[in-house]
Amino acid sequence: MRPTSTRLRLAGCGTLKTVRGLPDYVIRNRASWDGWASEYEEPGRPNWAQDEPSWGIWSVPESEVRLLPDGLDGLDVIELGCGTGYVSAWLARRGARPVGIDNSQAQLKTARAFQREFGLEFPLLHGNAEDVPLPTPALTSRSPSTARASGATRTAGFQRPRGCYAPKGS
Repeated sequence: MRPTSTRLRLAGCGTLKTVRGLPDYVIRNRASWDGWASEYEEPGRPNWAQDEPSWGIWSVPESEVRLLPDGLDGLDVIELGCGTGYVSAWLARRGARPVGIDNSQAQLKTARAFQREFGLEFPLLHGNAEDVPLPTPALTSRSPSTARASGATRTAGFQRPRGCYAPKGS
């Protein structure tokens, strides 16, 4: 398979690094999620529309779980594996400045449609969570979901000093 090359731009950050020659497992993962994306569109809409976020297969309300920290106003956050952008949307509603990154263009297409539908706007980037296409150090916090176990180590370089690592579900 021919290596892929992507050059990304993000307002205020200039041109971001080029990603070349994705590993086969990343390409397979991308193809799988692009195929599954349509299954997440209709279930994603109520997640964007509800009055408060809920978590997990039992939809436990945020008011009981308290997964999102207080003091998000003005915080730069990256959501790795953002899918439909649900978590980034809630972070934005609470004053954070999220950047969503996902390996699936189809998932990002749904996220962009939800942004238009619900009147929220934040950057959504197509990329591999193990090789984040952001300048270093770009963010004060990150919320990875689908990165491989080593993804936290591989993405540590873009976290600002005193930033926090907040994996989903922790």
